[in-house]
Amino acid sequence: MLVATLNSYQNTLGNNFEVTGTFMPGSKRENITCLADKEIGTLSKDDAVIIWGGSNDVNNNKTNV
Repeated sequence: MLVATLNSYQNTLGNNFEVTGTFMPGSKRENITCLADKEIGTLSKDDAVIIWGGSNDVNNNKTNV
């Protein structure tokens, strides 16, 4: 599903954009956001980041909006 979703985004956005994904089964939200902090350090205000997580942390309601 991840590969199909990434391909769909890439096809929609075209070659002027780079679409990448990281699959981390069983990871908690804090692991995903920590990795994202490291990877997005070189991005500019013109870039966009989507963090898509599952339901591992359903008992921990610490949503950051």
